[in-house]
Amino acid sequence: MENNPILDNDFETGGGLELSNEASGFLHETSRWAQFLAILGFVGTGFLFLVGLLMMAAGSALGLGGVMPFPPAVFGFFYLIIGAVYIFPSLYLYRFATKAKVALARMDTNQLTESLGYLKSSFKFMGIMAISIIGLYILIIIGAMIFGVATGM
Repeated sequence: MENNPILDNDFETGGGLELSNEASGFLHETSRWAQFLAILGFVGTGFLFLVGLLMMAAGSALGLGGVMPFPPAVFGFFYLIIGAVYIFPSLYLYRFATKAKVALARMDTNQLTESLGYLKSSFKFMGIMAISIIGLYILIIIGAMIFGVATGM
């Protein structure tokens, strides 16, 4: 088996990692896009909260209860839950962006390490959510099939 200096780097000792100008530029551009996406996430979360509250407060008054299979307050509550969950990846992404910008401006390894930790947390959270949603879809499909078979008998 051959040795790969990139993969065999000893992460415990620090290894004296240095960023090239190109890598620093990529990181700076990535932090700008991350900040943009995080702000869009915060705005989207605000809209989710607004729609959730409006559905809870005004759904019954507008007569939407007869159109929907559930009371509008139930749907509004789900919007609030989705908004509360969506805050976390946006917050982690925003913290990554701000810490990365500070790290690049000051050439501070500790800030860069902290920023990459927030990026890891953002991806980890989104990955866990993706797995959870896929699992939920599978359960819904199985439940729908069981319900279909049970009502067909």
